[in-house]
Amino acid sequence: MLAAFPSPNRLLGVPGTRWIMFGLLLVIALLAFILISYIFLSRYQRLVNPQQAVLSGSILWGVYLALVTEGLSLLHQLHFGAVVIVWSLPLLGAGWLLARNGSLWRRPNLWVPPWPLGLIAGLVLLLVTVSGGLALFSAPNNWDSMTYHLSRVMHWHQNQTVAHYSTHELRQLYQNPWAEFAILHFQLLAGTDRWANLVQWLAYVGSLVGVSFIAGQFGAQATGRYLTALIAATVPMAVLQAVTTQNDLVLSFWLVCLVSFILLVRQQTHWLPLLGAAGSLGLAVLTKGTAYIFAAPLLLWLGLLLLKRYRWRVWQPLGVVAVVVLLLNSGHYARNLHLFGSPLQPELGQYSYQNEIFSPAAVISNLVRNAALHLNLAVPNLIEPTEQAVDAIHRLLHLDPNDPRTTWPGMKFEIRSNISEDSFGNFLHFSLMVLSLAGLARARVRSNYKLLPGYGGLLCLAFFLFGLYLKWQPWHSRLHLPLFILGAPVVGIMVAELFPRPVVGLLVIVLTTQTGYLMVHNPLHPLWGPRNVFTSPRSDQYFWPNPVLQEPYQAATELIQARGCRQIGLLLPLDFWEYPFWILLNRPGDSPVWIENVQVGNVSQALQSLAFEPCAVVCIRCQEEHRALYTQTFGAPALDLNTSLLFVR
Repeated sequence: MLAAFPSPNRLLGVPGTRWIMFGLLLVIALLAFILISYIFLSRYQRLVNPQQAVLSGSILWGVYLALVTEGLSLLHQLHFGAVVIVWSLPLLGAGWLLARNGSLWRRPNLWVPPWPLGLIAGLVLLLVTVSGGLALFSAPNNWDSMTYHLSRVMHWHQNQTVAHYSTHELRQLYQNPWAEFAILHFQLLAGTDRWANLVQWLAYVGSLVGVSFIAGQFGAQATGRYLTALIAATVPMAVLQAVTTQNDLVLSFWLVCLVSFILLVRQQTHWLPLLGAAGSLGLAVLTKGTAYIFAAPLLLWLGLLLLKRYRWRVWQPLGVVAVVVLLLNSGHYARNLHLFGSPLQPELGQYSYQNEIFSPAAVISNLVRNAALHLNLAVPNLIEPTEQAVDAIHRLLHLDPNDPRTTWPGMKFEIRSNISEDSFGNFLHFSLMVLSLAGLARARVRSNYKLLPGYGGLLCLAFFLFGLYLKWQPWHSRLHLPLFILGAPVVGIMVAELFPRPVVGLLVIVLTTQTGYLMVHNPLHPLWGPRNVFTSPRSDQYFWPNPVLQEPYQAATELIQARGCRQIGLLLPLDFWEYPFWILLNRPGDSPVWIENVQVGNVSQALQSLAFEPCAVVCIRCQEEHRALYTQTFGAPALDLNTSLLFVR
C-alpha cells in the first residue's frame, strides 16, 4: 500500500504550486470545523457569537489532529495519501451539514466601529497580515527548531509514525508534541517546511480573537475589547514568535480557550462549555510542559465553580475533564512511560528543570529575576543599574543571584536587550500589567468588573508557581508569553477605564511603532533591508542564527550526494543542529535518503535499528573511540574539520 504514495522524503522540495494547494487543505479544514461549530451552536443558542465559534472550531480541529495523528501512527500510515484522506473528511462533513441546515446559517451581524476603534482594528489587521507574510516566507531557523522541534518532525515523517526512536537529543522524544504534530501534517501535505511557521501564526491570530472574547465576557465595552486585541497583538515576544516554529504561542492560545470556556461554564449549565474547557486543557498539556503550571490556577477556578454548582456530585464533571485530558495525552504518556519509566520526562540529572530549594528567599529570588527579564529598557545605560539593583536584593536575601540550586547550569543572571525570539523582554506590557493590576483596587473598577480582580489574582498565582518550581533561565521571558496574552484583557479594560483618551491614543501609537520596529529589525526574520526574508535565498536563511555552520554543512552534504550515499548516520553532541542535514540531503529530484542517529549513548539506544548500515556518518565533536571505529570501517575521513568529521564508504 505504501508504494502507492511518494516517499515522504521526496516531498521535501516539491516545486510549483503543490505546496500551496495541499498546505491550504489543512487551513480550509480549520475553517470547516469553525463552520461546523457555528451550525452546531446555532441549534442550542439563539445568538451565536462568531468568536465562540472560532474558538470551538479550533478546539475541534486540534483534537481531531491529535487523534488522527495517534491513530495513523499506530498503523504506521503517516504519509501523504492517508493525511489527504483524513483532512478531506471534515470538508465533506461541513458541506453535508451546511446542506442539511442551511436555514440555521445566519450571516453574522458585522458592527462597523467608529473611526477611533476602526483605526485600532485596522492596525491589528495590518500587524496580523504582515506577520503572516513573514511567517510564510521565512525559513524556520530558531535554535530549538534546528535541534529538536523540526528534527523530530522529520523522523516522524520518515518513519511514518510518532513512535519514539533512537536519538542523541532526548528532547525530540519526551517534550510535549502537539505543535510539532501540526507542523508534521503541513509537511506531509505540502512536501515542504514553508507552512511550518504558520502553526504559531494561526495561534497568534486565534489568541487575538480569544482575548477579545474574554474581555467581552468580563463586561468590557467595545473600546476595551479592541484595546485588548491590540495589547495582545503587540506583545514583543508574541510578535517575534509568530513567525517561528516554537510553541509558546500555541500554548497561549489553548490557555486562552480554557479561560473562555471556564467563563462560559460559569454562565451556562449545559455540557458544551465543559467539554470545550476539557479539550482546551488537554491540548494545552499536549503542547508544552509549562501548561501544568499556568493551568493549575485556572483549574482551581473551574473546580470551585463546579463545586458550587454540583456540590457532592462535582466528581462527575471533573471526571469528564480528566478523561478528555488523559485521552488526548495517553499516546505521548505511554511512549514516555515505556522508554523512560515516567509519563513526563526522563531523569535529567544536573539539567533538571526543577528548583532544588523552596525557601521563601529562593522563591523571591526567582520572582525578582524573572520579572527583571522584562526590564530590557531602550536605554542601554539603564540595564546595568537594574542588574545592580537585583544583586542588591539578593544580598538582602543572603543568596547568590547565580545560585546553581535555582539557576540553569552554566547560566549567569543578566538582562539581554538584543532582539531575540528566545530572550527579548516585554517592558511596556510588563509595566502596563503592573499598573493594571494596581488599578484593579479602585472601587469603581471592582463594581463594574466583578470577576476581573480575581482573574488578576489567578495570573499572579501562576507567576508565583512558575518562580516556585522552575530554575531561572535567561530565556524564561519567552516562557512567560502565556501570562502576557492571558493578561491582555486586564490591561485592555484598565487602559480603557483609567486612561484619558489622549493617553490611550499615544499608547496605541507607541505600541504599534514598537511592533513595526521589531518586524523590520528582527535579525532572523527581517521585513526590510538588504537581507530580508522576501529576497534572501531560503537556503541561507536557515543558517542566519549560526552562519559559520553553512559552509561545512553544505560541504558535507555535497560530498555525501556526490558518492550516491542514501543512508546517513548522525553522531551529534547535545543541543546541536540536526535539521539542516534533512533539508540539504533531501533536494528535489534526488532519490530518498534515510537518516538515523548512531552510537547513541542514552536510554533511547535500546531503540536503535540493528539492520541500519550507513554508507556515511557525520561525527560532530568526534571522540577518539568513534574516530578510530569509523576510520577502520570507512577509511580516512572524507572531510576533516578538526573534531567534526565525515566518513563516507
